[in-house]
Amino acid sequence: MHQEVIIHDIRRHGCDPADLRSELVSGLLETNSAKYIPSLLLWDEKGQGHFEAITSSHDYYPYRAELDLLNKESETIVETVESGTVIIELGAGNCKKSGVLLQALHRQKKSIAYFALDVAADSLNHSLSQMTRMLGNSKYISCQGLLGSYEDCMSLLEEEEQRLFRNHRPLFLWLGNSITNMAWETSVNSLRRLLQYPKSQLLASIDGNENTEAIQLAYDLPDGKIRRFVRNGLNHANRLLGEDVFSESDWDFESKFDAVAKEQRLYHVAKRDLSLKVDGNFLSIAKGEKIHAITSAKWTAVEVDQLCAAAGVVVKSTWIDPFDNFGCYMLQR
Repeated sequence: MHQEVIIHDIRRHGCDPADLRSELVSGLLETNSAKYIPSLLLWDEKGQGHFEAITSSHDYYPYRAELDLLNKESETIVETVESGTVIIELGAGNCKKSGVLLQALHRQKKSIAYFALDVAADSLNHSLSQMTRMLGNSKYISCQGLLGSYEDCMSLLEEEEQRLFRNHRPLFLWLGNSITNMAWETSVNSLRRLLQYPKSQLLASIDGNENTEAIQLAYDLPDGKIRRFVRNGLNHANRLLGEDVFSESDWDFESKFDAVAKEQRLYHVAKRDLSLKVDGNFLSIAKGEKIHAITSAKWTAVEVDQLCAAAGVVVKSTWIDPFDNFGCYMLQR
């Protein structure tokens, strides 16, 4: 008999439709080179499904490399995780990668309270149900969900620190190279906030691939899966705005690597001159003008050290796949 999945709705900022709509409008009204659609719009229920399809593509090396690394090193990674630890996974997705670590913790007979954070309720419920079945209702591992954004989670932790962590050491999982999807300064600040608690640790998986051909192929797959994932952001934007501001036929897709910044940047590109009405404002967009969708940076151990130095934290342990240079880093203050 399987346990009922428990999900706590912690939404306060960002996931609230009004807040997200406000950020969407602000991003669209930026100057030409700075226009953006919040990347959070990519991760609704449909977006989760699109991304699941992406992970099945062999050419999308980040998922394959990370999962291979976790399967190879999971026992070693969790050796230092104490029984009684509270694990919070940021942006849990399908939970398959964290599942590898939880299975290793189960084999080591460590009592763990695992919380999966995500913004898509149905996907979160489905992923946790699968996790529970995979663990076979483990007597060592308990699994619950947190419905909300990164900011929702960090705000909750700051308010409830004493109650949540009084007798438990926190371990944050930030997998999927997700820490690089935001601006450098935001990543630095997030590390500071997450690792402010006594004995807290954070396991981050970060893509350090320097093969530009492999990167370009991964982020513009020939079968169009990346394009469909990104295009879904326009449909989500329409739903938030309450009208069909964006027509898919008006927009192309661009995926381009910036070798200096070491960032793969994905954009919506206007196919023709457009006049859009956004929240009562008329917005002129020229043919070829770009709206930023999401960024995925490629940080080697050098950049990870620089990030940690800026955040006032250190790298305790490192595991790196020598072929794709995908790394897992255990960080602490």
